[in-house]
Amino acid sequence: MRFLRLILIFLLISCKGQNIEEKRDNLKRITQSYIDFKKSIGKFDTENDVILIGANSIDKNTYWLDIVFDNSNTLYGMDYKNLYQIDRLKVIIFKDLDKSQLLENLFEKIPYENLNKAKYSMTYDLVPFHTELNNKNEVLSIKSKYPIKDILPFLRKNKVKFSKDYID
Repeated sequence: MRFLRLILIFLLISCKGQNIEEKRDNLKRITQSYIDFKKSIGKFDTENDVILIGANSIDKNTYWLDIVFDNSNTLYGMDYKNLYQIDRLKVIIFKDLDKSQLLENLFEKIPYENLNKAKYSMTYDLVPFHTELNNKNEVLSIKSKYPIKDILPFLRKNKVKFSKDYID
């Protein structure tokens, strides 16, 4: 009987750990999908292009994830302590947003380097891939300057999980 309880506890812990990993993987698949989409419409400069990413609560059951592609030649005064990498692109995570800690373990941590290469502050509009997710990390909605119909094939190819409440 005791042995059976131990097996049951082990199975429950394994399932919970797998569920957390699966939720985390969906965030990585979303990021990879946006990278794949951007690569399909233009070339990346892996030396100078950078991904800025952050996540923040909307309410207790939903949060947003913003992914912005920028170039280090336009960065000025960006405050960060850690640098990450995905698909040979550098990633800066906005730590001051309450859900950004979900992102830290998704990417490979790389040695710090100052990517603030602009000599002056510039004003320009960056349009993020704005994704709203539920507490299971399933996509509820996507907003972008690009047509969603063009982005969806990349999300589906990478097996991104969508909520049953997904709004197109």
